[in-house]
Amino acid sequence: MYIFMYIIYILSALSFGGITLLGIGGLLGPHGYFGMNHPTFALLVAVIFLAAEVLVMFFFVGTGVSIKEYVRDHPDADPELHRRSIAIKRALYPPTLNVTLIVMLTFILGGAVDRNMISHWWHLGSWVLSMWLFMRALKVQNRCLADNTAIILEMVGLRLGEPAPDNEHEVTS
Repeated sequence: MYIFMYIIYILSALSFGGITLLGIGGLLGPHGYFGMNHPTFALLVAVIFLAAEVLVMFFFVGTGVSIKEYVRDHPDADPELHRRSIAIKRALYPPTLNVTLIVMLTFILGGAVDRNMISHWWHLGSWVLSMWLFMRALKVQNRCLADNTAIILEMVGLRLGEPAPDNEHEVTS
């Protein structure tokens, strides 16, 4: 579980940094990004961004299924765990989908600007909106990851901040 969370955080940081660089570079004028031009770097950042957001969605789908099955298979389990999992997804999905749509719109508008089909102001405006939505989505995703982790830990009998039980057994002769 934690490896997926770390990957999500790494991909999100790379995406945020890349989108920020693209916006600053777009404002300052054309120049290279690590040996790539603006459209090529934008494509790379868009792929990384989509990978991060897809991983976020599937992480919560997967853990939600695990929580649902755990509650179903353990009669003594609190059904509130599953209800909390659903509430987390309801809070997570709208901002995640909104930012994904706007970032992809920004990428598409960049192509239209490159072909002189629309004013660069449309592209700049969508970039500003995508940055704002991305910051909001990252905040929600972080909170939801913490809440989801708390549910998983409750399922195994732990609370956030508690040390794991010592699994070593004393050997007596």
